[in-house]
Amino acid sequence: MNNIGKVIRELRLRQNLTQNELAEGICTAKYLYLIEKGERTPSNEVMGELSRKLGEDLFDYYDYLSCENPIAVRSIMGKAEQSLRVSAYSDLPTLIEEANQLPDYHVPPLSHHITYLRGIYLLQVEQNAQEARAIAQDALHSMTSSWIDSTFSLRHQNLLARSYVALEEWEEACLLSSRMIQSLDKVMNLKQNRQLVLSTYITFLITHLFAGRYPETIQKGLELMAIQAEWNLLDASAYLYFILAFAYRKNGDHKESSRMLENGILYSLLHGKEQSIADVNQRGIIDEMLTDHTLEEDLVAKFVERFGDVVTYLPVERASHVRMAGEKKSPEAAFQSLAENLPDYLWIYNITQSRFTYASPHIVKLRGYTQEEQSKMSRADVVTPESLVMIESWIA
Repeated sequence: MNNIGKVIRELRLRQNLTQNELAEGICTAKYLYLIEKGERTPSNEVMGELSRKLGEDLFDYYDYLSCENPIAVRSIMGKAEQSLRVSAYSDLPTLIEEANQLPDYHVPPLSHHITYLRGIYLLQVEQNAQEARAIAQDALHSMTSSWIDSTFSLRHQNLLARSYVALEEWEEACLLSSRMIQSLDKVMNLKQNRQLVLSTYITFLITHLFAGRYPETIQKGLELMAIQAEWNLLDASAYLYFILAFAYRKNGDHKESSRMLENGILYSLLHGKEQSIADVNQRGIIDEMLTDHTLEEDLVAKFVERFGDVVTYLPVERASHVRMAGEKKSPEAAFQSLAENLPDYLWIYNITQSRFTYASPHIVKLRGYTQEEQSKMSRADVVTPESLVMIESWIA
């Protein structure tokens, strides 16, 4: 079995770093030597510093230390996670084939990953929910006790719950997704597995929304929004806004529904992917909400122009309800509404003036600085040295 020291050594050599160069400012070269030999276990603090210097999150490799080549396995899984994050499901067959070329393809944890990716492809691309459900059930039943409470088990439970939704097996979907939320307490390093946490919450929201359990959807949706703010995690923000908008609408709170819907549209125009909008528009929930007469006509038009292939817009249903011209929001007001409601903070940097000209209010909570203090900072004050090098090259 590999140890984290072997991973550190290989990553160091790939970057042509000596032990002295990597250890500088972190630990002694002797201590790094012992870590790489497997005779010392680095502390979380040392791991964090080594991760920063290597440009790799070393904590991500712990799940793969039983593999013959942990770095190769992690590389493929990293690509798969990125594809899933942006709903690029068509990439999955290539990644599965690449994983099958590795010597560990038939044993956990890689085998668990491969079956999960196959199930996702069946569900999302081939729309074969029955076979996806069978794959997830077989994988969960075959897992040994050492894997039952692992992140790999939770991924297959996500797949199973979403298969239940596609098959309209609502009771099973809600029971399983509720158990999944409870099982997050057993997942080590929740923040390190933030994408899995996000996926688990989204699965809960989908199952409860389509089952008509709107109060529970709103409660967990707001809980997820707080987690996103704490973790500075923007992934699926549009998805979350649309789900909450629909839940508030069905729960009778039209004012809050309109606010969430507007934020979802604005965020989608900034960062949205067509597949993500298609995913959230299952059963036409966005189509239904676009008839909201409080929405700006030009905002809806821009959204439909961008995502018209995956949403259906019937302007005749709302034409008589469009706001009077004097009530329309300016582009500046629309931007401010989005910026003030996003869990992350946005900033605008004027290259010509070499200064920040805007920072959204969330900066106080996320970074501890006021908007005025941010405006006095330089680029070097807000990004890592590695990122600063890239930014400077872009500007040049």
